[in-house]
Amino acid sequence: MSSSSLNIDIPKPANYIKEVMVIVQSASKNPTLSKYIRTTDLKPYQTNTHDPYATAYLKVNDLPLTFVIGDGKEYHSEKVTYLNQPLKQNSSYIVFLRFFESQDSYYSTEWSNDVKTLAKPPAPVILKIISTGLKTYTISWFQPPLPDQQTVVMRYHAIYRVSNGPSETLNVSKEMTSIVIDVEFDKQYTFEIQVVTEAERSDVTSESWFSHSAPLEPAKKTDDGYTVKLRKPQGVRKIKTVALVLLLSKSSNFPAPEELNVQKSPPADDKTDNVAFIASEFNITEFQSDTVEISLRESRSSGRRKKRAVEVYTLAPNATYRTAQLDTDESGNRIWSYWSESFTFLKAGDNGGDDNKGGGTDNVDNGDPDKRNDGGNGEGSPFAAVGASVGVAVIIVASILAVIFFRRRTNKRSKDKEIVLNENYYEMRGIDSGDGEDNVVPDDDLPNGNNDMIYSNGIGDIDEKAHPPVPMEEFEHYVSELKVDSNYEFQREYDDLPKNTRTSWEVAKRPFNKKKNRYGNIATYDHCRVVLSGDENKDYINASYIDGIKSNSYIATQGPTKLTVNDMWRMVWEQHSYSIVMVTSLVELNRPKCEKYWPDKGSKKYGDIEVTLMKTEEFAYHVTHTLQLKKDGEEREVRHYYFHSWPDHGVPKYPTQLLAFRRHYRTHHMEQSGPIVVHCSAGVGRTGVFLAIDTILDKFEKGVINSIDVFGQVCAMRERRMHMVQTLEQYIFVHEAILETILCGMNEVDSIKLEKEIEILAEINACGMTGFQKKFKRLGEVSTNLSPDECIAGSLDENYHKNRNKDVLPAENNRVPLQYVYGVENSDYINAVFVNGYLGRNYFIATQSPLPNTINDFWRLVHSQKSSTIVLLNNVKDRTSFPKFWPTTRGQPTQYDRLTVQLDSETESNGIRTRQFILSSYPDLTDGQVVNIFHYTKWPDHRVPANGSDVIALTSLVENSRMNHGQGPIIVACSDGAGRTGTYIAISNLLERMKIEQAMDVFQAIKIIRETRPQFVENAEQYRFCYAAMMAYMDGFSDYANFD
Repeated sequence: MSSSSLNIDIPKPANYIKEVMVIVQSASKNPTLSKYIRTTDLKPYQTNTHDPYATAYLKVNDLPLTFVIGDGKEYHSEKVTYLNQPLKQNSSYIVFLRFFESQDSYYSTEWSNDVKTLAKPPAPVILKIISTGLKTYTISWFQPPLPDQQTVVMRYHAIYRVSNGPSETLNVSKEMTSIVIDVEFDKQYTFEIQVVTEAERSDVTSESWFSHSAPLEPAKKTDDGYTVKLRKPQGVRKIKTVALVLLLSKSSNFPAPEELNVQKSPPADDKTDNVAFIASEFNITEFQSDTVEISLRESRSSGRRKKRAVEVYTLAPNATYRTAQLDTDESGNRIWSYWSESFTFLKAGDNGGDDNKGGGTDNVDNGDPDKRNDGGNGEGSPFAAVGASVGVAVIIVASILAVIFFRRRTNKRSKDKEIVLNENYYEMRGIDSGDGEDNVVPDDDLPNGNNDMIYSNGIGDIDEKAHPPVPMEEFEHYVSELKVDSNYEFQREYDDLPKNTRTSWEVAKRPFNKKKNRYGNIATYDHCRVVLSGDENKDYINASYIDGIKSNSYIATQGPTKLTVNDMWRMVWEQHSYSIVMVTSLVELNRPKCEKYWPDKGSKKYGDIEVTLMKTEEFAYHVTHTLQLKKDGEEREVRHYYFHSWPDHGVPKYPTQLLAFRRHYRTHHMEQSGPIVVHCSAGVGRTGVFLAIDTILDKFEKGVINSIDVFGQVCAMRERRMHMVQTLEQYIFVHEAILETILCGMNEVDSIKLEKEIEILAEINACGMTGFQKKFKRLGEVSTNLSPDECIAGSLDENYHKNRNKDVLPAENNRVPLQYVYGVENSDYINAVFVNGYLGRNYFIATQSPLPNTINDFWRLVHSQKSSTIVLLNNVKDRTSFPKFWPTTRGQPTQYDRLTVQLDSETESNGIRTRQFILSSYPDLTDGQVVNIFHYTKWPDHRVPANGSDVIALTSLVENSRMNHGQGPIIVACSDGAGRTGTYIAISNLLERMKIEQAMDVFQAIKIIRETRPQFVENAEQYRFCYAAMMAYMDGFSDYANFD
């Protein structure tokens, strides 16, 4: 027994019994006698459990002695799948059994006595997360009283993890109420804990926080005080003010910064202990460099002072201080550094002791070598003066000679450059990959019809000042200027990229290595190639290290060939890589691009490494494989991210999908692992695009940069691997991806921060707009629009009357075609489009509620797409333009053109009316398909429902229907198939991501589906409702967890 299940003992039936049905309903005083309940009335799933439902249909041979009601399993009969749906916690149920000799011959037991499920134990309450050392935090909690049926806390299950890192399980006994953990500076951590009783586990309680940044550098002693440097904040948090906080403390047991009530001014009594106050505060705009230096001096009356830096007269004589930096963001959140080393300010004339506790009159080493040599009397040696004069003269002469040499060298280099190019070009073309493919990119495939694919100018020839980094706030204007006159400036900038083959690549040219190169003109440079273990015959692979934030953060490599698949896994193992990013298909345009190097199922040996497929997760634009590698008894996990949505030619139409893929892989990547392996076919074009985007955005998100330098990034990659970012089109795409990220902003929010994010976005800014309205306005600015040429079929006069809203038409590249009816012109048209879901392509069909003249077309759509589930979000009424499009009399078949539809059942709960139909292309419905229409009637046109929980409940019913009755697209309809339809689809996609990654991005989710239909989510109110619905899901998590 648990909070969602009950155990029943099933008696052994008579020998002639063949099958047993388990029937359940919520306990009531006067239930219908079991013998009067018809088997045909028992549904395999029941949202209203006050009505009886069949939870299992078992063969006698499969009959257990004890059956668990509510374990979530499925039981299949010949025609029906029964979902043993979880029960509600702390609720009473009754059960009876029905024993079948045949379909028409059975007997039933009486209803059982009512039995109550357990109440889920309450989750622990986290009391405090506080720093108790330089890199330690103490987390404390308390356990609320357990329900009456449960008396014993067996243990706690607790984990903590750094953001985007692996979880670490903590050893927490049932007696503990606190634990100490180790952290690193300036990282986001999450702590999760749940109690385990004899019944089951509680919900998880979690809390996230940012650890302190590193302490400020120790205060440096000056003649009359100390100097302290504040650091300019880095990272994605929007810091508003930066303050220097002083802690007046003589004790070695000083409190954590976050525990203190920070005063605005120094205390009147300097004898007090452990008092913190703000010494100086700055607006973030005042940081003109990476640091601000503050001079701390003795507190005294003001007067005329020579101001060499920011001066603060706040120190008390003979007092001991520690410093900390306090950053405050735009929402008022505080971000602390940890306390620095202590220093004591001694009044002038006191004995200062060592450097750390010296007074204002102590001598200070100012770095002057003459003063150090002569005892500090301030008189320099005359020999030193003469030496300095000679030194200056030598430097001037050397500079003049260097300029002359440089000019001569430059002239010679320009004369020799063409010769060097030709020698290396033809040498590279001579490499034979030996795998039967075209091993050289033909000249007529090269950009501009020349040899541009082989580098012709060296790094030293580039005028880097011509393409300097662009400040973040100017990047949009910069890209717009590059696009003027058919990308004229883009072309000029791309042509300036380095093209150089003079870097050594001797290893790749060796005869036994030539065949390991997929393409003859793509080889690796010696200085940055990945070297495998073994002798020179075995250590080569066509792979190069690429720098990111850290040195050698990535490995760029070619797609493996049949000959190099084993080498690929050797490299992954030896480099301790955790993430592999694949941005090519195995075959494109009927030509092999990459050998498949992972198993479809089970395990496969690649040399001495065994690779096992543990899990496959399919999403709309990519597939993620979780793989286990095993060698010499050691096991490791590797995640393989396969982006299969890159078109055979060119680049993706929009960068949104690739950016979503990047965010997915970044969410799961282990930062402490080895290099990230990225490959396409040759390992230079798409690989270069992905690496340029990922590197720049990684630096941007972690606050490493505040300007964008695509040109510099590609230059740096080309120093490591030839041809990186292979075409002008790819180079432009990198800029567009970075620009989209800047324009759209950082909109991802973790589940635990959702409530706070909603509060922030609900605030009204100085312009009179809420954050929701501001983001929706920005969404409109960056969303795409469809041209008339993209909606040809919907614009035809013959189809005009089939559209409810003439502004909402399907684009040709994603409209759903109907099967053509012979002799009926344009019979393939219906106003409906495929929409990708988070879990798969064409997961939804968005359409308008049928017009009187399109009802037959609608049922043709349902039948041809094998859809089992329809969501209807508008009200209907006969003799209007929103007619009922289904039969209303139960058991009476109705013809819609050549299709037969029969109403099988109808129920209603919480404004959701569920109708189940049987659909067949024949009058005989025996083998017809089940179709469920979930009709939600509380969603007004152009508005939103009163609460989000109804829509979350609706998604639960919809997903269960699709799971039980067919995997065809979910059809979602409203008046025009746009506003309410798009909002529902966005919420569904957000929900699926939240369940997998515990994070969501409303802005990105809507932007992606708007590429299909720009009118999706039509106003800021519907945009805001997406947040409200997800908050409802989080608030009622336990109620909806049954459809994970």
